[in-house]
Amino acid sequence: MIPPHVVDELSPAWHSDIVMSDGGTMNREAAALGVRVDSISRENVGAEDRYLAYQRGMVLIESTQGLAESIKVARRNRPSCPSRNPAPSLSRIMAQ
Repeated sequence: MIPPHVVDELSPAWHSDIVMSDGGTMNREAAALGVRVDSISRENVGAEDRYLAYQRGMVLIESTQGLAESIKVARRNRPSCPSRNPAPSLSRIMAQ
């Protein structure tokens, strides 16, 4: 699908029920927005991602069995726009 106009990268994450990716910035941004994130990265997992996993903002999937157990497709209750009170993970990331 090609959108008819430019879309900022936060909008797709905000409007998603779950973000699943190989890691990186989009995962962290989605977690900061309060969107469930499943990271399938099997490379060196950095401190930021481990912190987000500890805060339950990200699920680190380390095997195919973990993938099957982790995926829970469900609608996410979300307001029409992100909260003015950022998630703790976002505040922590921004403080770095």
